[in-house]
Parts: sequence; C-alpha cells; structure tokens
Amino acid sequence: MDQLLNSPRANQLLDTPRAIGTKLYLAILLAIVATVLYCNIYMTRSWQLSGLYEIDVANVNVTDEVKHLRQELESLLYYQKQQSNRIRMPTQQTRDGNHHTKAKIAIMSSFVPNGNINPPPRLKDEYLKHIINKACYSYIWDYDFIFNTTYGFDHTYPNWHWLQYGTWHRVPHVNARIRDYDWILYTDTDFLINDIMRPLESFINEWELYNKTNVQLLVPVDNYRGNSFTFSAFAFLIRNSTYSHTLIKYWDEFAKGICKNGNLNTTSGGKYNWLDTDQPGLWYAMMRIYADYFPDRVPNDHNYPQCNDTLGILNKDNPKWNDYFKNMKGLIKGSTGRELDKVPNDQPYIYSSLPDGQRSGLALQMNWGDNKMRRYEDGAFALHLKDTKSFPLGVRAELQYCRKNLGCYAHYNDQGELKIGCGDHVYL
Repeated sequence: MDQLLNSPRANQLLDTPRAIGTKLYLAILLAIVATVLYCNIYMTRSWQLSGLYEIDVANVNVTDEVKHLRQELESLLYYQKQQSNRIRMPTQQTRDGNHHTKAKIAIMSSFVPNGNINPPPRLKDEYLKHIINKACYSYIWDYDFIFNTTYGFDHTYPNWHWLQYGTWHRVPHVNARIRDYDWILYTDTDFLINDIMRPLESFINEWELYNKTNVQLLVPVDNYRGNSFTFSAFAFLIRNSTYSHTLIKYWDEFAKGICKNGNLNTTSGGKYNWLDTDQPGLWYAMMRIYADYFPDRVPNDHNYPQCNDTLGILNKDNPKWNDYFKNMKGLIKGSTGRELDKVPNDQPYIYSSLPDGQRSGLALQMNWGDNKMRRYEDGAFALHLKDTKSFPLGVRAELQYCRKNLGCYAHYNDQGELKIGCGDHVYL
C-alpha cells in the first residue's frame, strides 16, 4: 500500500470527480444529515465512475464479478482518503537502517511482423486493448513502457528461416535495454494485467521476505505439477545482472543456430512450427547458465541438449528436455507462501505456483487447454488471454478508467503509425 500511495500515477488515477466529491462529503459530515447524503450518493456515483453502465454483462456471473469490481472501486476511494492525511517520505528505511530508492522497471512488448509478409500488417483492434492495459499499468506505477515494432537482428546473423518470424526479436530487444533497468517484464502482446493495483515490486518484496537472495528470472507455467519445468514463454521478469546477461547471450546463440543444420527443426525449407520459436531457446539458455553457475547441481558437465552428429540438430527426445531441469539437484517450483519457502535461497529461477488458487505467480495461461484456470482468475496477477470478450469485468471497467481519466490510448494514425501513450507520457 505504501508503494501505491507514493506512486505519482496512482495519485492522478484517483483524482477523479468521485474523489473530489469525497472530500466535500468529509466536510459535510459535520452536519447531522451528512451520513445519509453520503450513503445515497456513494452507491450511485461509484457505478457511474466505474463505467459499469457501458459494459456488456450478458452471459457473465454478475454477482461475483460485480462484487469484485465494487471492492476494487472502494479500494480506490480508501487509498484517496489515506493519501489526504499521509506524510510522504522520499525514501524508505530498511530493517538494517539503510535507505533504498524505487527500483527502475520497464514493461516491454512488441509487434514485429513476419519478414515474409509485405506490406506489414497492422495489429488487430482487440490487441490495442491489451496494449492500453499495460500502458496504463506502467503509467500508474511509474514504470517505463517500451513497445518495439522494429527488427532486432542485423546482417551478422545467419539467414535462418526462423528469424523471419517476429517473436524471436524479443531477444535482441531485451538485450538492448536490460542494462538500463533493474528489472524488465517482457510480455506477449496478449498478456493482460488482471490486478492493476498490484505493483511488480510485490514479487521482489516477497522474495526478500523469504530470503530468496539470488532471483534472476520469474517465469509462468502451463502445468502446475511440481515435476514439469518447461513452459510457454509468453512473459518473463528478468533482472539486470551478470547472470541474466549471460543467459541472454546463450539465448542469442540459439537464435544463430547451435548445430550445423539449426536447432530443433529439420524443415529448413521454411515451414515454421513451435520448435523454431524462441521458447525452447529460453529453456536452453536457462540450462546452460545454470550448469555454469551450479556445476555441482547437475549430473554431468553438459546437462543440456547436445548436437546430433547425424541429423545436425539438437537432440530433443534423448532425454526429453524437461528431464534436464528435473536432473538439476534441488530445483523446486514455487512462487508464493509455503511453496516459495521450499525454494533454495540461492535458486536463480522462480517458477509460478498455484497454492489453493491464491496469487498464481506471474500469470495464468488461458489461451488453450480446457480452461480450468478460469476458476483461479480472481487471484491472478495477470492472464495470457487473447479473447477480449473474456476479459474480467473489473479489467474492462479499469480500461475505461484508463481511457477517460488518464487519457491512455493505443491507435493507428492517418499515416498508419501505431501511437501509444498515457496522460503526458508518449510511449510510441
């Protein structure tokens, strides 16, 4: 809460007609009838400010969703009341008496069209809502928001067919900016912040609380079973450190091709599937750097896939890639509470966990599968959710707040250029 109250963007979010009205009501409370007036007006004005009347609630469990939305709106009002009497300090004092400043954090995403498509396409309109969501979140918490639309690879890279696909460009994009920040949260375009009131520092503070002193990378998971370590790389939170710089170096080497015929896919003629994506490249980089730093925790000197001399690509089934992670001594999944407590204090990776549906790590994967994860939606920090019609009601209301009260936008201008901004911040 201290971080929220100290956030300059949060102050502007709460500087709404509703918040101004609240201050007037506090004065009117001196009169005998003020309580009655406040209660009557409060219910009406809260729903008007939320934009609830503009939301299509058809086929939605209105009772639960509206309850969730009301709690969010009431929390905004509560924070505003607290702010009026708060003495703000420029820095915070830690338990050892030292002072620390706010971490410098960036949220990064991108849309780089595939190289073999001409003219380059535009983002679909529904993705613009995802962008506004992330831009608004960045604006509220005073993070930088970086949205890349340019190629990251230059002429020094081999002409592998997979580098023509846009997702690979996150590697040079992150590498180009990692040294400018303490942390970077990289996300796919369809990554959605579900709990806009929770700052990224809450993850970092929880690691400090549980004495996890060496966290370099926070990743989501698709499977919450304890022995499943491979994951969809739709988002990751990475630290600016020597460890992470080397991890990115290994990831970049994967982009260039580890073996004489590439990495995993034998279809060098240009057909593209998930084996060509940057996702196994991140797994490979995590294995390589872990073996460098913790050689006593791996079964041999090369606990990562090797090139098959006959095929000229990496072995992908001998053993299966998840087994490499399982072979790393003491590698444990857990991101919060008792599960986080079990993670070794010097473990560099935090894998998202789902203890009793509470605080489900970095994000829930909701783009495929049987959609069982929706039951945990309310406790999720973020969602990997492409379908805008499935946005939680609270998220839709907050999008309207961001547009109307903060002036957040994402749109194409008359020249076909993508423009993104919030308030006085122009992000692109």
